Amino acid sequence: MTTQTWHVPPEVWPAYVSGRLGPAAEASLETHVMGCPSCRSEARAHVSSSTTEAIWSTVQVTVTSPQVSRLVQWLGRLGVPEHELVLLGSADAVLVPWVTAVGAALAVALISGLGSAVYLSHDVLFVALAPLVPVLAVLAAFEATETLREVSAATPYSKLRLCLIRATTALSVAVPTMMALGLLVPVLEPLAFLWLLPALVLTTSALVLLTWMPARVVGAVLGLAWMSIAFTAGGVGRLDLVTAAIPQVVFAGVGAALVGLLVLGTSGGRLLGGEG
Repeated sequence: MTTQTWHVPPEVWPAYVSGRLGPAAEASLETHVMGCPSCRSEARAHVSSSTTEAIWSTVQVTVTSPQVSRLVQWLGRLGVPEHELVLLGSADAVLVPWVTAVGAALAVALISGLGSAVYLSHDVLFVALAPLVPVLAVLAAFEATETLREVSAATPYSKLRLCLIRATTALSVAVPTMMALGLLVPVLEPLAFLWLLPALVLTTSALVLLTWMPARVVGAVLGLAWMSIAFTAGGVGRLDLVTAAIPQVVFAGVGAALVGLLVLGTSGGRLLGGEG
């Protein structure tokens, strides 16, 4: 056991508190204080309690409140609670689905705007592809937050709430972007809103299926199924089977029913995104 034979001289403390010590002397003093109970007690006498409390509060905030990206901070301005911002910031839950949504929407607008007037007309291409943009964004959000599955399994955090946070984050960009492009491209403007209810059905279907299947399988199944329906209807000149009022009402009803299934599917013990 060693005994301290040197202690910080009384005249050094004022220089340390005011910041007048050089870097080497300051580091030497701090190293000594960490191993010397007597000098630690002396240090307290030279620093006000308000200063130490302010420093400790800053340390607490820094440790307990992880920094999140600016994209995630932007969601906070929209009213998303801080603990959910931390949850989203723990994975690429924002950037990946947003980039996917914008890229997919631009691709759909380009492909539809350049569509052939012979068979794959502008309308058919747009109706076949536009509803899949939100689906792709949601699937990208689930892939980006795949690392959160183990976290949610070990905590009482609601799987339904996590599911809705993932989906809402993706849809907040996918839907407005696709609507804006539909309105801006002249040949697509008549259908700018008619893809929304089919997209509702497809997106809620994806969320329900993610209770049992991996995201990539869900995307392939829904994408092939919907494009088959749209291309078949367009090929026989009956695109109204998708865009008319009655089919749109049916889409709304099916979407509402799927929301109910989603609630039931996420209230059990299975994790969204497949068990893996």
